[in-house]
Amino acid sequence: MKREFYLVDRKRNFNKFWIIELDNKSFTTINGRIGTKVRKVHKEFSSAELAKDEYDKLINSKLKKGYIEGSIKNLAEFVPMDWTAKEMSEEVFWEIVSLFDWRQLGNDEAVMKPAIKALSQMSEESIFKFKDLLAEKLFALDTMEIAKHIGEDAYVNDNTFFSVDTFLYARCVVVANGVDLYKSVLDDPTKMPKDLYFEGLLYLSELAYTLKTGREMDYITSKSYETFSNVEAWQ
Repeated sequence: MKREFYLVDRKRNFNKFWIIELDNKSFTTINGRIGTKVRKVHKEFSSAELAKDEYDKLINSKLKKGYIEGSIKNLAEFVPMDWTAKEMSEEVFWEIVSLFDWRQLGNDEAVMKPAIKALSQMSEESIFKFKDLLAEKLFALDTMEIAKHIGEDAYVNDNTFFSVDTFLYARCVVVANGVDLYKSVLDDPTKMPKDLYFEGLLYLSELAYTLKTGREMDYITSKSYETFSNVEAWQ
């Protein structure tokens, strides 16, 4: 049993699709932004009844969010995302991050490629603003309590070696995984991902700027994201 849904918000140029297919005791969902690579998730249940219940709940949730049922192939008025018309903001920052292609995990630049391309279509000022917003978020995550929960390399005390670079790359993982995880870790440091690092996020702005202009980016953020910069959070 396969059903397709789409969501188009022309005011924000926000186009998404969601497909779900039920098969006895399991279902598969495929979702993404129209025109970008998709994400596919398969879930197994102990019974067909449980699978159907969750299937119905997810469909109702999408409908409440404004999704319309129908094939995206029949969406005659579809307009591809135009990043040149956008200005950087908190919301657009997370939209850019959501473009990461995690099927390329292991190659940071490949993971970020869709985001780099999108950001490069925006103004130079927006690229600088993206870097500022990233620095602000990494600064907010620069706390002793969060550092205690990054896994094997966690902070113990001032007398035990602690890698400032490792903690920075661990904080990058939080931002790279989107706004929900970011807010969750700020609220509860124990939800910090363990032993995961994503250094490449630090260079997304530079790669987008070079792609756009052919030049190297020379810009210093207003806030430092280096470990221990958030002095109050380490006292």
